[in-house]
Amino acid sequence: QIWKYFYGLLKQKTPNKLYLEFLDFEAKHLPSYKEIVIPEFEKLICRLKDLNLKYALASSSPMRRINEMLALNNFEKIFDYKVTGEAFKVSKPNPEIFLNAVENLGFTVEECLVIEDTTNGVLAANRANIQVIGYRHTEYIADLSTANYCISNLLEAEEIVRNLRKLGVG
Repeated sequence: QIWKYFYGLLKQKTPNKLYLEFLDFEAKHLPSYKEIVIPEFEKLICRLKDLNLKYALASSSPMRRINEMLALNNFEKIFDYKVTGEAFKVSKPNPEIFLNAVENLGFTVEECLVIEDTTNGVLAANRANIQVIGYRHTEYIADLSTANYCISNLLEAEEIVRNLRKLGVG
């Protein structure tokens, strides 16, 4: 019965109408980007400034959302490269998004490090053969067991990054 109900709804609406309804719903239920940004993010970037690192943002979120979040938080100039899952047929845990970021930054996977807070993101980094720091987010639970490192506070990444830098990573 439930399938008949949804099938009936889908027959009544064009893909364009469904998309417009989705955009309307999304606009009414948008998260506050100021509230969901990890507070330590900007501090970590400042603390690592002396290392002259390059940063890529490889997210499964739509690019328009990424750009909104970056603009709202004045983070536009932090990232040297941005890519989203929209650019690929298959999203994380497929490693393609990370391999694309590595290539566009001009590095090898051995020279890079990923910080991830999702199960699929950690798996994608593993599959790309990139070392990964799993960040335990306070808002949701993710299986980060395959990460090379796990942290609960983003500032803990500083020591890991500095130690890896001494070994030629990053």
